[in-house]
Amino acid sequence: MAKTIRKEPVILKLVLNEQKISRLQEFHGFWFDNGSAPETKEGVITALHSRMTNESVVRKRLGALSKKLIDILKFFLRSESYSSNSQHIVTSKVFSYMNQYEIEAAINALQKRGFVYRSRGSLVSDFGKGAYLIPAELGDTLHGFLWDEEMETGDIFTLEGFLKKTDALASAGSVRQDLAKGGKKPAGLESTPRQLVSCADVRSRIESLEEEGLRKAVTLAITEFGGVMPRSLYEKACPKDFPSWNRRWWKTALEDSLLGTISHLSLGEYGINHFDDTLVIFNELVNSWFDQDNDVSASNLEEIRTLGVDLISDISSFLSFIDHNKIRLTLNGSIYKTAVKKIEETFILDKKEEFEDNQVFNFIYSFCLGSRMIQRKDDRRLYLTVKGKSWERYPLEKKLFKILSFAFDEWEPGEEHFHLPRLRKMFIENMKKLDVGRWYDVMYVAYSTRNTYLAKLDSNNIRDAFQNCYQYNRNTGMRDLQQMANTLFQWMRSRFFLLGLVDMGFRGGKVSSMQLNSLGAKALGIDTPESAGIKQNPLIVNPDFEIILIQDGDNYDLITRMDRFAVRTKSDNAYHYKITSSSVEKAVAEGMTASEILTILSENSRVDIPQNVIYSIREWSEKVKYVTVSEATLLRGRNKEVVDRIVHSGLLKDRIVERLAPTILMIKTDVDSKKINTALQKLGIFLEKDHGIRGDGDGR
Repeated sequence: MAKTIRKEPVILKLVLNEQKISRLQEFHGFWFDNGSAPETKEGVITALHSRMTNESVVRKRLGALSKKLIDILKFFLRSESYSSNSQHIVTSKVFSYMNQYEIEAAINALQKRGFVYRSRGSLVSDFGKGAYLIPAELGDTLHGFLWDEEMETGDIFTLEGFLKKTDALASAGSVRQDLAKGGKKPAGLESTPRQLVSCADVRSRIESLEEEGLRKAVTLAITEFGGVMPRSLYEKACPKDFPSWNRRWWKTALEDSLLGTISHLSLGEYGINHFDDTLVIFNELVNSWFDQDNDVSASNLEEIRTLGVDLISDISSFLSFIDHNKIRLTLNGSIYKTAVKKIEETFILDKKEEFEDNQVFNFIYSFCLGSRMIQRKDDRRLYLTVKGKSWERYPLEKKLFKILSFAFDEWEPGEEHFHLPRLRKMFIENMKKLDVGRWYDVMYVAYSTRNTYLAKLDSNNIRDAFQNCYQYNRNTGMRDLQQMANTLFQWMRSRFFLLGLVDMGFRGGKVSSMQLNSLGAKALGIDTPESAGIKQNPLIVNPDFEIILIQDGDNYDLITRMDRFAVRTKSDNAYHYKITSSSVEKAVAEGMTASEILTILSENSRVDIPQNVIYSIREWSEKVKYVTVSEATLLRGRNKEVVDRIVHSGLLKDRIVERLAPTILMIKTDVDSKKINTALQKLGIFLEKDHGIRGDGDGR
């Protein structure tokens, strides 16, 4: 790529020095609302410089300009070094709605206000006689918001939008025209050649940038900030050997190379805390960079962590514990710490180091309570509901869907509720586009989601939606751009990983990579091709009651069933289990039978089940005996005929639990004596005073 011959815009003080004191005083009247000007030329120049480089002042003064004057300013801002001559301006199609005299009058009006200057004195040698120019500082300030305000977010964050907006592809030089000769265009990029978004070409164009400092800045923007780097963040994070921020030349170089742009982004109206000059690498290019990063592979990882269906198994353990133990709650509705500790001892995930204290328990408790699988009653105890008792009968896909739906609607205290649901929905859609089993940079999906969301702020009418929601609310909890990406990453790590949908890869003790596994594909509804060949049964059952489950396919259902009646002792490439008397008795108490356990083993075992294992499972299951506990009230009659009359009448049919003896009926405890007495009186039967039923009977 040929080097660009630069002609630097002239600095403001140099232009002001070339002006007569009378002209400077005229400028002063406009910029200072006709206030008195300093007596010396140097004093006027100093005062004007402070006003003309102040963004808020420049914005205010632009309000006094007509559309014609602003169009002239924009023409200069598009020109090299913010300069042009009258012939170029008059012949430009941009001003076809004005005649020559109107154009000249507009330029004169801008000169009187100090926006545009005629080259004179020492400036003639650089810009030519008769040239007009805008000083560098004033031009940069104007360009920062005047020209950028015409760009929608899609024109700034995507190469497709940028090309459509600026018509850069049609008017580009020979280098870009050569790039445009590619064949088939990728889906979704109607006007963007394939070469422009390939990782190899992106890297090549970065290396071709003239300034080494800009090359470093672009690489930093992509790898550390996902292609969106505010000036304030750059100045805070860049190493000492990096160059100072150079908006004007960096913007030109990035746009000429079709890598990105620099724009002054004010996103407060969209509900995003960002007001800064921002270096943007086009989203398609950032996606290509991360998607084709060959450095991300299993061979480069020091450690790989996967959880599989451990959470689902732990939910089953939690529900079983609630069903078979009396769990009392504190006055504020939480479970006592001693009970929490006992419950966590049954969790598989509690033995792993990925999670903080009570993190797994808190999620499971919230999920079961929010899904109405458990409920709190007036006696401050937890009970299993019908949904909770049905949990084991749900297919794996339904369990995954329920948990993921709960995680989608879950909020941390203080989190904003405007952008996050939209970001999470887009994040899930982007997860579906990943190749199952392939390793990616851990921030890839988070950055891609954030950048796509930013690019669609205007097309999705986010500004109007935010204003409608929060126009009267100042405490909206707006996030900045980096927080948006980090929040999505944390959600993936704390929820997708906990659910077992992704595996995490570590380097240098930190998580660096992730992959969507087959369980995640199942949860997201992604069809995965079946592996070729006939699969062997995954279980090996040994006479010492040890079972090895070889994980060579989609065995998640089998793992959850094994966790019900066997103790998991190890989880890595293969799952190791131990069948014990207590594990079998626990499973039988929860509703499994010896036949179900033996069927699971026989249908999935590579070898015949040892006879001692079969015999022991049957023997251990027979040790489990059942009794029923019921709370009821006894209704006694003085003779059998009284009770017969009550039973045959059918008046108390919905309240009778059981007839224990000819003269004794067991009825529900939640009956009222007045209602019972009223019903019995119709049969000529009356309650005695010591009837033992709650309520106020008449005692007859």
